[in-house]
Amino acid sequence: MRVVDYLERNGQGLNLTLEVKDGIVNHTGPNKPFTLEGNIVRIGDRIAYLCHDYDDGIRAGMLRPTDLPERVSRILGTNPSSMITVMVSDMIQASDGQSEIRMSSAVQEAMDEFREFMFQKIYHSAELEPDRTKAKYVIHKLYDYFMAHPGRLPQEFLDREERWGLQVTVIDYIAGLTDSYAISLFENLFIPSKWGLG
Repeated sequence: MRVVDYLERNGQGLNLTLEVKDGIVNHTGPNKPFTLEGNIVRIGDRIAYLCHDYDDGIRAGMLRPTDLPERVSRILGTNPSSMITVMVSDMIQASDGQSEIRMSSAVQEAMDEFREFMFQKIYHSAELEPDRTKAKYVIHKLYDYFMAHPGRLPQEFLDREERWGLQVTVIDYIAGLTDSYAISLFENLFIPSKWGLG
């Protein structure tokens, strides 16, 4: 919400409707959006990230289609593209003529089991814990650096410091970095150039 209310358009925000803001706030978590559109996005995005992360896990060698729980492979299939089709088609059919966006109980249960599987095998996997630790380290080091050297922030963020204070301004800047840019920035700030060695 901070991004869309205050940070976009050079600090002016996007002037979004209450319905869109509600969809953003309730995109995940225990509460559902109060619009049908918000609920479509909520479910659709879950379908997309589960299937794309599953595909990434296969390509990274962390998963095989045969690892999927039996009910998941039987109801949803094992091909990421086909799984998306099954879940989206089911959501359309189960919601037709209803007052809410939903899935059939069979597909919903399979999707819930698929999600639990992904949390065990990918999102909370012990294999990725070293990378999660490194990512936290990068974020903390960038935070410490810009708190100590605020003049190195881009000018558009320096212009916001008076309104929000240094800490919030630094957090806003780091939160808006892509993964690859944060790593590149960390390398530029903390890793010696190979030409400077020796």
